[in-house]
Amino acid sequence: MLDVLELIQECAMSQVDYMEIELPVTKLEIGMHVVALDRPWSETTFLMQGFVISHENELIRIQNQCQYVVARVRSAVGRQLQKSCAVELARIKRNHLNRASIVSVTDPRVLRKQMYRNKIGFDQGVSQSAVTFQQARLLAEKIMESAKAGRSINLNECRKTVTKVVESVLQNSDALRFLTQIKNINKYTVEHSMNCCVFAATFAKHLGLAIQDIEKVAFSALMHDIGKSKIPLEILNKKTKLSREEAMLMARHAEFGWRILMAIPNKSEFIAEVAYGHHEREDGLGYPRHLHDLEISLFTKIVTIVDCYDAMTSRRCYGNVHTSSESLEIIKANAGTQFDSGLAYEFVKCIGEYPPGSLVEMTNGEIGIVISSSDEYGQYPRVLIVRDSQQHEMVNNHIVDIRSGEVDRNNMPYEISTELPNGSFGVNLDRHFDVLPAIAI
Repeated sequence: MLDVLELIQECAMSQVDYMEIELPVTKLEIGMHVVALDRPWSETTFLMQGFVISHENELIRIQNQCQYVVARVRSAVGRQLQKSCAVELARIKRNHLNRASIVSVTDPRVLRKQMYRNKIGFDQGVSQSAVTFQQARLLAEKIMESAKAGRSINLNECRKTVTKVVESVLQNSDALRFLTQIKNINKYTVEHSMNCCVFAATFAKHLGLAIQDIEKVAFSALMHDIGKSKIPLEILNKKTKLSREEAMLMARHAEFGWRILMAIPNKSEFIAEVAYGHHEREDGLGYPRHLHDLEISLFTKIVTIVDCYDAMTSRRCYGNVHTSSESLEIIKANAGTQFDSGLAYEFVKCIGEYPPGSLVEMTNGEIGIVISSSDEYGQYPRVLIVRDSQQHEMVNNHIVDIRSGEVDRNNMPYEISTELPNGSFGVNLDRHFDVLPAIAI
């Protein structure tokens, strides 16, 4: 039996002259009757094949999943809309963007489409990636400053930098990841966006996505926190617990980001969707729209994981810093509730047990920085020793390859005892980066 509201709407439509027209989703309004999409209904999250838009959430869902639709509107209005939207509709059809997949990320059609192998060694890669790393950092800062001041954002400049990031990741996955461990607590928001761009590209490469999709998800990660540009600094940098009002305002950064990105001419809607959805959860308990599982796009799910991982492993003005292994355990513990299960476990494999840039203590008490790994799961890395067994700074650093069975001065094999939080014993990665290439060669 028809719902009373649907029955009333059907009766009303039968007495008015209506027509069906194609409309860009940006022209849709609450109350319009959507009768067809620019793709099969089965490829979307809509259960009904045709419905009247009754609230803003439905409007946003259509805009996130489609470029244009067929709507049933009054003929007088429809003829006006056809004229005013003709140019935009033609452009959309000509440049129809590939949306992020909404199928399960554990589907074999999504994972492992391609296999990528590093093209150059870590030592060469970290030297070549340094310029790209610095460019990405400066760009992330420029994006935030522009958004905060209400200035336009140059998407072409962003795309070029993201392309360079992806090229570096394809050359060697470890090099840029190593550089993301150079942290500055006073520039967390800016560096976090840049780091997420690198991690997203690395993870997408691990998943075997096509290069154009790696670039899309990396671009989305770079822009995902742009809404924080509208949050007052006293709230962003607050060292104590946020009040209820402050927390509610902070939570709106996802909505602010969506609005900023949707207002940019020639934008890519999938980027705005990731900004809007990166705090959604698989179980529907996220915000701001309480989306579930298949309602969340693949790109958004990827950025959600790398966003949490980089946040947990960074020193911030609030919260405790976690080691990489602790962070990965938290991600595994929340697989299926906060994170997509398939992606969560793939991410753990992607990062490995001792990722580049992590700080470790050896069984003999020496302290080192992991610079690269010689196996898939990161269990046998190469480590740059920077502190002696009494944790004193060493004058001459040297690199140890755990897999080789190299021994220390007491003729005992070098083995890793535990991973340490970033910055332990006063070890700062940036102090060792300048000499690293010379040592590693």
